[in-house]
Amino acid sequence: MSNNFDTPVLKGQSIPFYGWQLVGISWLLYGLGSGPAYYSWPFFTPEIMADIGLTRAQTGTVFGVFGFMIMFACPISGAAIARWGIRRTMIAGHMCGAIGFWLTSQAESFTDCIIFFSVMVGCGMGFGSIVPCQTIATEWFNRYRGRAVAIILTAGGIFGSAVTWFDSLIVKHFDYRNGWQFFALMELVLVAIVCFLVRNKPSDLGQFPDGNPIDLTDDPENEKESGSGTQWTVARTIKTPQFIVLLLCNVGFLIPWSVTVGHGRLHLQDAGFTTTAAAGVLSVMVFMSVIGRICGGLGDFIKAERVLAWSLILEGLGVLGFLFASGALMAYVSTIAIASGFGASYISLSVVVARFYGKDGFAKIVGIIYLGAGFFNAFAAGIAGRIYDQHGSYNMAFASIAFTTIAIGLLALRLRPPKASAI
Repeated sequence: MSNNFDTPVLKGQSIPFYGWQLVGISWLLYGLGSGPAYYSWPFFTPEIMADIGLTRAQTGTVFGVFGFMIMFACPISGAAIARWGIRRTMIAGHMCGAIGFWLTSQAESFTDCIIFFSVMVGCGMGFGSIVPCQTIATEWFNRYRGRAVAIILTAGGIFGSAVTWFDSLIVKHFDYRNGWQFFALMELVLVAIVCFLVRNKPSDLGQFPDGNPIDLTDDPENEKESGSGTQWTVARTIKTPQFIVLLLCNVGFLIPWSVTVGHGRLHLQDAGFTTTAAAGVLSVMVFMSVIGRICGGLGDFIKAERVLAWSLILEGLGVLGFLFASGALMAYVSTIAIASGFGASYISLSVVVARFYGKDGFAKIVGIIYLGAGFFNAFAAGIAGRIYDQHGSYNMAFASIAFTTIAIGLLALRLRPPKASAI
């Protein structure tokens, strides 16, 4: 659907393929739209606990509900993209995030944190960044889709690592509330970038996916395996066993990451790490997820479902190592394994969804998967915090998460493209 922001192209006019430029723009939007929101709350947790008087269970619950609201907004974002286009959807999301960040800087209670941060910032991130940036890659690319998605999502690790460093400076020299205010202003800058630089799809500029008018096939390998011309509606998709397994895979890579990020600094400080040392470990962890996201781009060369399965197993093993991390070496090795597994799983899931079900319904389908996983993830950080409050350690939490993730990875090894005839 066209809108008032679309750039007209005269008949016969030839302009350079805009897809790769848009990947760079989406990379920036995804990094700045998701990194500050996702990584700052966990890092500011000790200061928030001291200032407002929250328990570990409460701070974990705020982060868990925040994660759920991200996923809750994803299917709504998918529907909005289908109705109004990527650009308008992103603008609405970043405006919501800006208001939420500013109000979070004024929060004085657990309820304030839930409403302003969990709900408003979470919805803004899910609505304006998670689904739209991935949908840009699926709309503008067919053959290079895996690489485009991987490049865009590496921004989460790169900017997330920088955010951890930035937050440490805020805590050292200013007040954590000033950090929220800075992020609110930054969201308004992202609104301007979206308005002037984002385009919904190649046809808006008279172009074709991959910049090639000859190769218009969505995914030749998948068409051969699942049946050419299959129209995967949402109703048909959710009836396939592959959809259930992909939902479990999302749960499998999301919960270990969110609990490690949400309680990582506290767990490391319990193990004797200083604030600076813990920040160093977590910064490297977030940055190393970039390597995992790049590896997720291997889905253009080998079956993405295989990359997804082995990445989950690696992430689960990393959580086990993190549980017993009493020294710097084990802390770095285990968090690198968690980050690499998470990054590759995150990318691979999107590539598998697009490969199995096509790009036409991608935004809606991946949004539903994110919502389902977000429901389970909403309770994870809070439960982990409650386990610590009751038992004085995270042993039970991390061990159960690790073994569940490994089991889901083993299940994912059996993934095959769905057959239309089976529905």
